[in-house]
Amino acid sequence: KYGFSIRLFTFIYRNRANYDSFVINGITNFPLFFGILVGYYSKKKVFIFTRGGLETSRLNEWNNFKKFYYNLNIKFLRKINTSKNLFLVYQSKDEKNKSCLEAHNTLICSNYSVDNFKNIKTIHEYPKILETGGGLKNALPILGPSPVITLNSDIIWIGYNPIKSLLKSWNPKKMDALLMLIPIKRAKGYKGLGDFYLDRDKQLVRRDNKSNAPYVYTGVQIIKTELLSTINKESFSINVLWNKIINQRNAYGIMYDGSWIDVGHPEGIDIATKELLVNRNV
Repeated sequence: KYGFSIRLFTFIYRNRANYDSFVINGITNFPLFFGILVGYYSKKKVFIFTRGGLETSRLNEWNNFKKFYYNLNIKFLRKINTSKNLFLVYQSKDEKNKSCLEAHNTLICSNYSVDNFKNIKTIHEYPKILETGGGLKNALPILGPSPVITLNSDIIWIGYNPIKSLLKSWNPKKMDALLMLIPIKRAKGYKGLGDFYLDRDKQLVRRDNKSNAPYVYTGVQIIKTELLSTINKESFSINVLWNKIINQRNAYGIMYDGSWIDVGHPEGIDIATKELLVNRNV
């Protein structure tokens, strides 16, 4: 951490003229203090996402060195609390009320509290991983009979909300599955050979034994779950369910017209980092 702090300090100091503001993710990690320090004395705007780090009750969780460093940060922040360029960003009013700092410029991301999450159900797949198909089947007692939306978490979307696009095109009278696709030429960070073709009616056609396919599944879909009960497996891929729906000619696809980046591997993260520096509609 010491070595990284010095490198970070040097980088920020040398490049401070290139940036309008600094965003600091927490205050309890050693390197982040340098970001606050350089940003403040460079007269840049400094946004600190507190992440609960200003709640004094958390001191009991830390060792002596971290407590010492935490108190050092707090003293410094109190000293510069009149700065117009310093902003403390809280996740909720609850978090702000528990903060040990006052008189700073503050922003609140949302007003969520624990009460907002009482209706969320969590299923732990342990020790056996069920995959998407098996996970959906396992969750049926909670999900009920209605169609569901599934979304992969290792994707960056730049453009219109893909879920809203799916909902606009969803026709439950003829569709059992509607997948969001993207042309393989526009699939950034993607290393595969493509997943599907589309026929004239926008129904999905498998790549099968062909060397490649023009369209990639983007990781978001609306799908009915009735056929899951016909699959006599505990752990299985969503492909098993897709195959049944495709065979019944009830599987459709639409195109995503924005930018799509697969960040499920390091190279994709590098691509996304560059994209996010110049794009805002993410």
